[in-house]
Amino acid sequence: MKTKIFILALTAFFATGCNTGTTTENTTSPVATDQEDTSTDETSIETPAETPAPVVVKKTGWYLRTTAKATLSDGTTFEHKTAGVFGELDESAEGKDKHDIASYGKAVFQVRFINDELGKDVQYFSDYRKYDGSEKKQVWTFQIKNQYKTDLSNASLQIDVEQMRDVLKKEGDPFYIEKVAKATDDKRQQLTLIDLDNQKTYTYAELKTANLSMDGSHTRTFRWVLGTVDQSDMEPLAATKSTLAVTKTADTFTTDKTTQTSTFGTPPQ
Repeated sequence: MKTKIFILALTAFFATGCNTGTTTENTTSPVATDQEDTSTDETSIETPAETPAPVVVKKTGWYLRTTAKATLSDGTTFEHKTAGVFGELDESAEGKDKHDIASYGKAVFQVRFINDELGKDVQYFSDYRKYDGSEKKQVWTFQIKNQYKTDLSNASLQIDVEQMRDVLKKEGDPFYIEKVAKATDDKRQQLTLIDLDNQKTYTYAELKTANLSMDGSHTRTFRWVLGTVDQSDMEPLAATKSTLAVTKTADTFTTDKTTQTSTFGTPPQ
């Protein structure tokens, strides 16, 4: 039984002699002796800890953000990058839901969505539709509005879209999380911008060099089409049911000091 004693002694040595930063006298010699083996065949077996179940993260939607910039002839610029959100969420519907954030107050420069399904008398900073994972055509109509203080009616205009975000949830967690979508999943290349006031269309790639402006107006109307554009998408806003249709007049522009700005960001919880 000398061999067993030798192995047990070595085990005890490594078990007690590896405390980093401390000095411990090892009273169990690693050398074999003629001592009688008094060990038993009983062995203590540790039960391995249960492996936690993997966290399931599920895609529950996506969103894109419209950005707009107006530039005056003297080089002064005005931008709106905190609204203009459109996309799809599992909790959303074609009509009004809690993720469709109504706009409020006048501003120098704003992007606002118009959707009769959300209400005829309100414009929105975000417009989400139902997400079911399918690839289907969607259309969003929006206006760029200059209502307050600085006259931007003669400014040049640039419209862009931020990189797509996927919206996800952990199983059992009510809160959304987001991440930048893969380039191969980004829907920007599938977008067409329709300038409804001038009846012109632009692919996403063409927007970087598009010659857009406020056209002497304080309100400009556009439409995003995700998918193939057809003739019905070209219908001017005045041809729809919306009571928010605005012609090219300056009657919505004021110089009063009552204004609010949006701080809308990611999808509301």
